[in-house]
Amino acid sequence: MGKDKTMLEQIKEFCTKNGITGYELAKHLPLSQVALQGILSGTTERPRIKNIKMIYDFLFKKDENNFVNEAPAIHETGHDKKIAEAEEKIEKIMEKISIWEEKLKKYPDKRAKYEGIIQAYEDQILIINNYITSALEARDDFKKHNK
Repeated sequence: MGKDKTMLEQIKEFCTKNGITGYELAKHLPLSQVALQGILSGTTERPRIKNIKMIYDFLFKKDENNFVNEAPAIHETGHDKKIAEAEEKIEKIMEKISIWEEKLKKYPDKRAKYEGIIQAYEDQILIINNYITSALEARDDFKKHNK
């Protein structure tokens, strides 16, 4: 039992440190987001040992037969995770802009409509960039106060 508690503590510490949520784990494990969140938050008083072992193996075991071969992204702070997610959103929006720019080349008679759509995407990028700037400032402030 002591071993399982240690595994659970390691899981909680790793997930907290790296911003990994029950939602993220549920994408890869045959447990519900609610069950995983309960285990991570401690609201599940007596989690099943097999579930703890499954989560532990997923996070720490280097095995080709595991659920995924890649380790979860590691972020120094929760702010870093949010920044990475925001950057991914920008990449997806840029892909959409490229599609609309290609349509604009094919159908120049729809210039006003397509430019309006492209502008809306560019506005989204501006908002996300402002968010990233704020998150960077918050991260730096967090690091400064938690040395």
